[in-house]
Amino acid sequence: MPTKAALRQHFRAVRAALDDASYAQRSRAITNRVAALPEVEAASIVHAYWPMVAEREADTRPLLRALRAAGKQIVLPVVLRFTREPTDAPRLEHRALTDPSVLQVNRWGLHEPVAGPCVPPEALDIVLVPMLGGDRRGYRLGHGFGYYDEFLHGLTVPTVGLVYEACLVEALPVAPHDVPLRVLVTERRTLRPAADGAESEPTT
Repeated sequence: MPTKAALRQHFRAVRAALDDASYAQRSRAITNRVAALPEVEAASIVHAYWPMVAEREADTRPLLRALRAAGKQIVLPVVLRFTREPTDAPRLEHRALTDPSVLQVNRWGLHEPVAGPCVPPEALDIVLVPMLGGDRRGYRLGHGFGYYDEFLHGLTVPTVGLVYEACLVEALPVAPHDVPLRVLVTERRTLRPAADGAESEPTT
């Protein structure tokens, strides 16, 4: 099985190969599927992410506009400490997106709503998760800092990973701290890994 480092390199290469048209088309297909999820339709408070467009992260901006127009509150993560090592104290806090025009860009290029009110994780109805890649059991591969693993641990609300089909593999190497997601959405299908780690039937 390839290492996580090798897989990250591969997934980044897949993203880098996307031209503007392919990036827009795949992002639109993914976010349209996400918008149609019953869990999203039922949610009032949606934790999401502002995309890193230069890295070809699935572009959620049209989705966030649509969800806000539908009256849903959008919450985005804010980095509290830029440490690689996991800590007992949270390294993220979560703030409401009140005005997308005044987002602040942190040292990693992440757009953050620093002026919005904090929202506790227990108030969230659903979490949309960025991914470099993932596997059919629901495990995700991020950038290796462990922020989302800390955040997702113990959450009981639906967690939805947005990932390109070409970045979905049969199985990732996993560690005890890795938290599988409930739903994976690609530009081609929606997968709902079963609680025991087996893949459910994809929705095409």
